[in-house]
Amino acid sequence: MLICQKSSDLYWPWDSSRERVQAAFRHAERVYFVSHHNRLLTEEHLAMSLPQAEVIFNPFMVQVAGPLDWPDSEGSPWRLACVGRLYPSEKGQDWLLRVLSRPKWRERDLEVSFFGSGVYGQGLEEMAEYLRLEKVRFCLGHQAGLAWVSWTGVAFEGRGTSAGTGGSDDVRTVWDRG
Repeated sequence: MLICQKSSDLYWPWDSSRERVQAAFRHAERVYFVSHHNRLLTEEHLAMSLPQAEVIFNPFMVQVAGPLDWPDSEGSPWRLACVGRLYPSEKGQDWLLRVLSRPKWRERDLEVSFFGSGVYGQGLEEMAEYLRLEKVRFCLGHQAGLAWVSWTGVAFEGRGTSAGTGGSDDVRTVWDRG
């Protein structure tokens, strides 16, 4: 059995180990991926179909009593919380900052907060300052549960996508209007 947590456009099996990697996947009784995108990339990189593969999602390990109420949004900005490891080459936070620096996005009533930790937290924060993104905040460090975003007035949490890959992974995107 193989469990694949990550696949990337940047990393392919080397030609020198390609046959061994293909054999390992071919002979695995089951192959589990955490996203459809990871499965697709792996199949493309190995140039082989994996009929014994299955996509399983990481569990949502936050207890909530029920659906969160959608707040009254009249006159309030949209709030986006980008939650996950601060690692732009894999998560694409730098792309989000670049998009937010464009004139049409600067004019929108939108606030973005980054929650997480990683070796690029300071770099991302400085990039936001360099781009003069006044409506972007960073809350660095690991945060547990939904309570930590209560100050943003979060209304809904759903699975996000990793910018640059189009695949679903451990980034959670929280949208709020109000």
